Amino acid sequence: VNNKKIIPEKRRNDILKLTETEEVLSVDMLIDMFKTSRSTIIRDIKVLEDRGLIIRTFGGIKIINKGLAYSFDSSSHEQIEEKKAIVKSAFKLIKNHSTIVLNLGVTTLELVKLIVKSNLQISVITNSFKIIDYLVINNFKDILSLGGNYYDTNYAFKGKISIENMKSLDANTSFISVYGIDPDIGVTLPFSEEADLVSIMLEKSKERVIMADHAKFGRISSYKVKCNIEDIDAIITDGRTDKKIIKKFNEKGVKVIAASHKATTSSR
Repeated sequence: VNNKKIIPEKRRNDILKLTETEEVLSVDMLIDMFKTSRSTIIRDIKVLEDRGLIIRTFGGIKIINKGLAYSFDSSSHEQIEEKKAIVKSAFKLIKNHSTIVLNLGVTTLELVKLIVKSNLQISVITNSFKIIDYLVINNFKDILSLGGNYYDTNYAFKGKISIENMKSLDANTSFISVYGIDPDIGVTLPFSEEADLVSIMLEKSKERVIMADHAKFGRISSYKVKCNIEDIDAIITDGRTDKKIIKKFNEKGVKVIAASHKATTSSR
């Protein structure tokens, strides 16, 4: 680790990255790596622990939430009706002849299904193999795949190649599916490469839209996306999201769209 003075948030993010390769990190190890004082490292640990990202062990720390990192297949069965309501609202924000960016996710795939059924003439930039596959099968022509290292857990491309390719592109609107969103911490995702790519997706878009069902609010994962909450143009959620949480986002100047859905009942 570079021993130049670094800002606290960057150092804390670097500590989280180290937990990807080290099962347990001792306090002494972190002091040596970052060339800083014990009190500074203890303070960093306290901040990360308060955010629910790490837990303390005897003499050190280890990451949590790694086991909570979603796989595409497991998340595809969660909050289905809510996600369908969210994408209907998101679809209304897509302008004809525009370029949109979609990250991996069940919600973004549901949005693509609406796009294919429509007459919209748009370009789609994505790192999701599932989205690319669906578009190709349905004869959608204008697809920009970001490429990179392929991860079969969530059927997506990530890594330096994906990031560099995204840096060379521009989009009208990004529609981002997230693992967690909090009015104070922001958008979080389970892995650093994923968070880094989504950060660039948002940076290279004129308009930034987050799609998150009610279960994602207040949930915090390991890596923060580098985009201030105030820079997000809209958050689309479902009608079950706590109004108190929505108010906190509104107070930061963020528009929150609560999409309603009709609950279905079955009888035997």
